[in-house]
Amino acid sequence: MKKTIIFLILLSVLQVAHGQVETRFFPKGDAFDQVKPIKDHPKANKTTKLPSFDIQKLIDEDKLVENMDRPFRFGKGFDTGITLEDGEWSNVDEGRLWSMGFQSNGAYSINFVFDQFFLSDSAKLYVTNTNGTMLYGPVTSKQNTKNGYFLTDLIQGDDVTIYLYEPNSEKGKSRLTIKRVVHA
Repeated sequence: MKKTIIFLILLSVLQVAHGQVETRFFPKGDAFDQVKPIKDHPKANKTTKLPSFDIQKLIDEDKLVENMDRPFRFGKGFDTGITLEDGEWSNVDEGRLWSMGFQSNGAYSINFVFDQFFLSDSAKLYVTNTNGTMLYGPVTSKQNTKNGYFLTDLIQGDDVTIYLYEPNSEKGKSRLTIKRVVHA
């Protein structure tokens, strides 16, 4: 029994470790150079600007409930419903690149909640900040889930871009909806 439990724990750890998406840091701001399609198209032409809000009001609200049994508020979430039809597609070598920028003034970081998330076998999704110091990805079909949900890591900064590369042989096979953008 003890060996079975240890085996199941090790199997779970390996499964999670294999399914993790890498977040890399580039202090010199050269994250764009790591992925050729992004290097050639580093700036998204379409950008969603998230509404401003009163951060002090949220801090004051949190102080009122800090001793209650409630989860910690991590950031301010905005429902978006953005799909691949809302961004911009660019033709790149042997495929196409979708991009969409997100700005949330004053954010320490931004992260994304997807639903209806499905990447085709050779598609790759990346997220990077505008100053090129962070690169999240590649997110691949290995991260597809049965329920279609996917969450990204925190990307430092208040100006972040999502990129999706699809090879010519798989055009139109990926889909996603950015359900929520979180300003932290």
